[in-house]
Amino acid sequence: MDIWQESVRKDIEDMKVDIRRLQDKTLLQDQSIQNIQGDLKEIKEDTKWLKRTITTALITATIVAFCIW
Repeated sequence: MDIWQESVRKDIEDMKVDIRRLQDKTLLQDQSIQNIQGDLKEIKEDTKWLKRTITTALITATIVAFCIW
């Protein structure tokens, strides 16, 4: 019975260590996800600015082309 209890205790300790490792990995992954989300937000904002610039350029070019005719 003593051997069985020691085995169970060892298994429990191993599981605690595994759980702690998983918690650490989850924390790191959450931080990485937050960083990626921030990068995506910046890209989205840059894309909006680029779309506006291109649209403005096209409208300006169209107006100038009609004025020249």
